[in-house]
Amino acid sequence: MIALLLSAALAAPTITNAQIRPTFAGSRMTAAYMSVTSPVADKLVSASCDCAASVEMHQTVVENGVARMTGPAPVDLPAGKAVVFAPGGRHLMVMGLKAPIVAGKPVRITLRFEKAGAVTTAFSAGAGSDAKPSPMSDHMGDMDHMGHMGAMDRPH
Repeated sequence: MIALLLSAALAAPTITNAQIRPTFAGSRMTAAYMSVTSPVADKLVSASCDCAASVEMHQTVVENGVARMTGPAPVDLPAGKAVVFAPGGRHLMVMGLKAPIVAGKPVRITLRFEKAGAVTTAFSAGAGSDAKPSPMSDHMGDMDHMGHMGAMDRPH
């Protein structure tokens, strides 16, 4: 039993540079970024947080000069290699926010891995140059996220 617990602890992924974008008042969605390194091959299968209705893993791809979003889909994590979630590429879409994301107040997001299980990480809001909220077009790269807007962003 101890050996099993120790091997699970050793296989836990390392999450670095975990950041979430602050939001403007009334915004119901934002994006979160991080780097994930797993000591063993694993798969990030889902994410969630108490701050929002849902968190999905997406990736921006550019084909023939047009940016589009793929996902949600699990993310393969090769052993020992960092997988980066960054603006204009792979990112977490945090949708249906229950309250604004405020600079300086960290947000806890739970990442679920196929082998490592659940890992909850504090994502800093407004780290470094992200200290001020940005409009959606500013901080979501060149990607059109209007498909996520729907009822979540309409005033109630």
